[in-house]
Amino acid sequence: MKTSIQRHGLTKTLMRYLYQKLNRLCNFEICLVKASNGAPYSWPDVQGYEKRVVDEQEFLSKLAPDLNPSGTETLFARGDHCAASIFKDQVVGHTFYSCQDTAIKPGLLFRVPEGYVYSFKAFTSKAHRGRRLEPDRWKAARAHRIEQQGTDLRTIFYVNVTNLESLAADQLANSVTLGYSAYVILFGRPFVYNSKTCRAHQAGFAAAEVTDS
Repeated sequence: MKTSIQRHGLTKTLMRYLYQKLNRLCNFEICLVKASNGAPYSWPDVQGYEKRVVDEQEFLSKLAPDLNPSGTETLFARGDHCAASIFKDQVVGHTFYSCQDTAIKPGLLFRVPEGYVYSFKAFTSKAHRGRRLEPDRWKAARAHRIEQQGTDLRTIFYVNVTNLESLAADQLANSVTLGYSAYVILFGRPFVYNSKTCRAHQAGFAAAEVTDS
């Protein structure tokens, strides 16, 4: 906690602590829904890494041992694409992208509005964290979309309000906040809330009977 206080301040650290305590009693999540502002990504490439979109065979055969491929077979099967960070012929980080509504957990999905592509399932191998590989993968995914479609879509994603590290890093990215989205699971059933701006964009969490993830 001391490190968190030094990096993010006492108030934000205490809010995260209370949020985590409450989450043990009740399954809920409160998130900011964010989207790219459409401007090109201007930060320099991360040196020593290759970034590109990979297919399922390459993803599975080269995936770092500490990254979990669970659920990715469904994503590849429905046509989602995966941008990977590659180091010495090993996939050490990945981010998936989809234009389809995507399941978060049974009975709950994230709605993707028209004209946007959803960025999700972003993980980096522990030994390679802290090097801004995730923003590097954004550039690879954007280049792939332009090559395949001749145009780009705005990226949409959500960040938990207590994920202070991601929120701090996001301040350096080309993104804007669309609004808030939240859910709570009560008696096995999800209840959702989306702010007015999220509803206007038709984005955010939604309750539905889905089987993919």
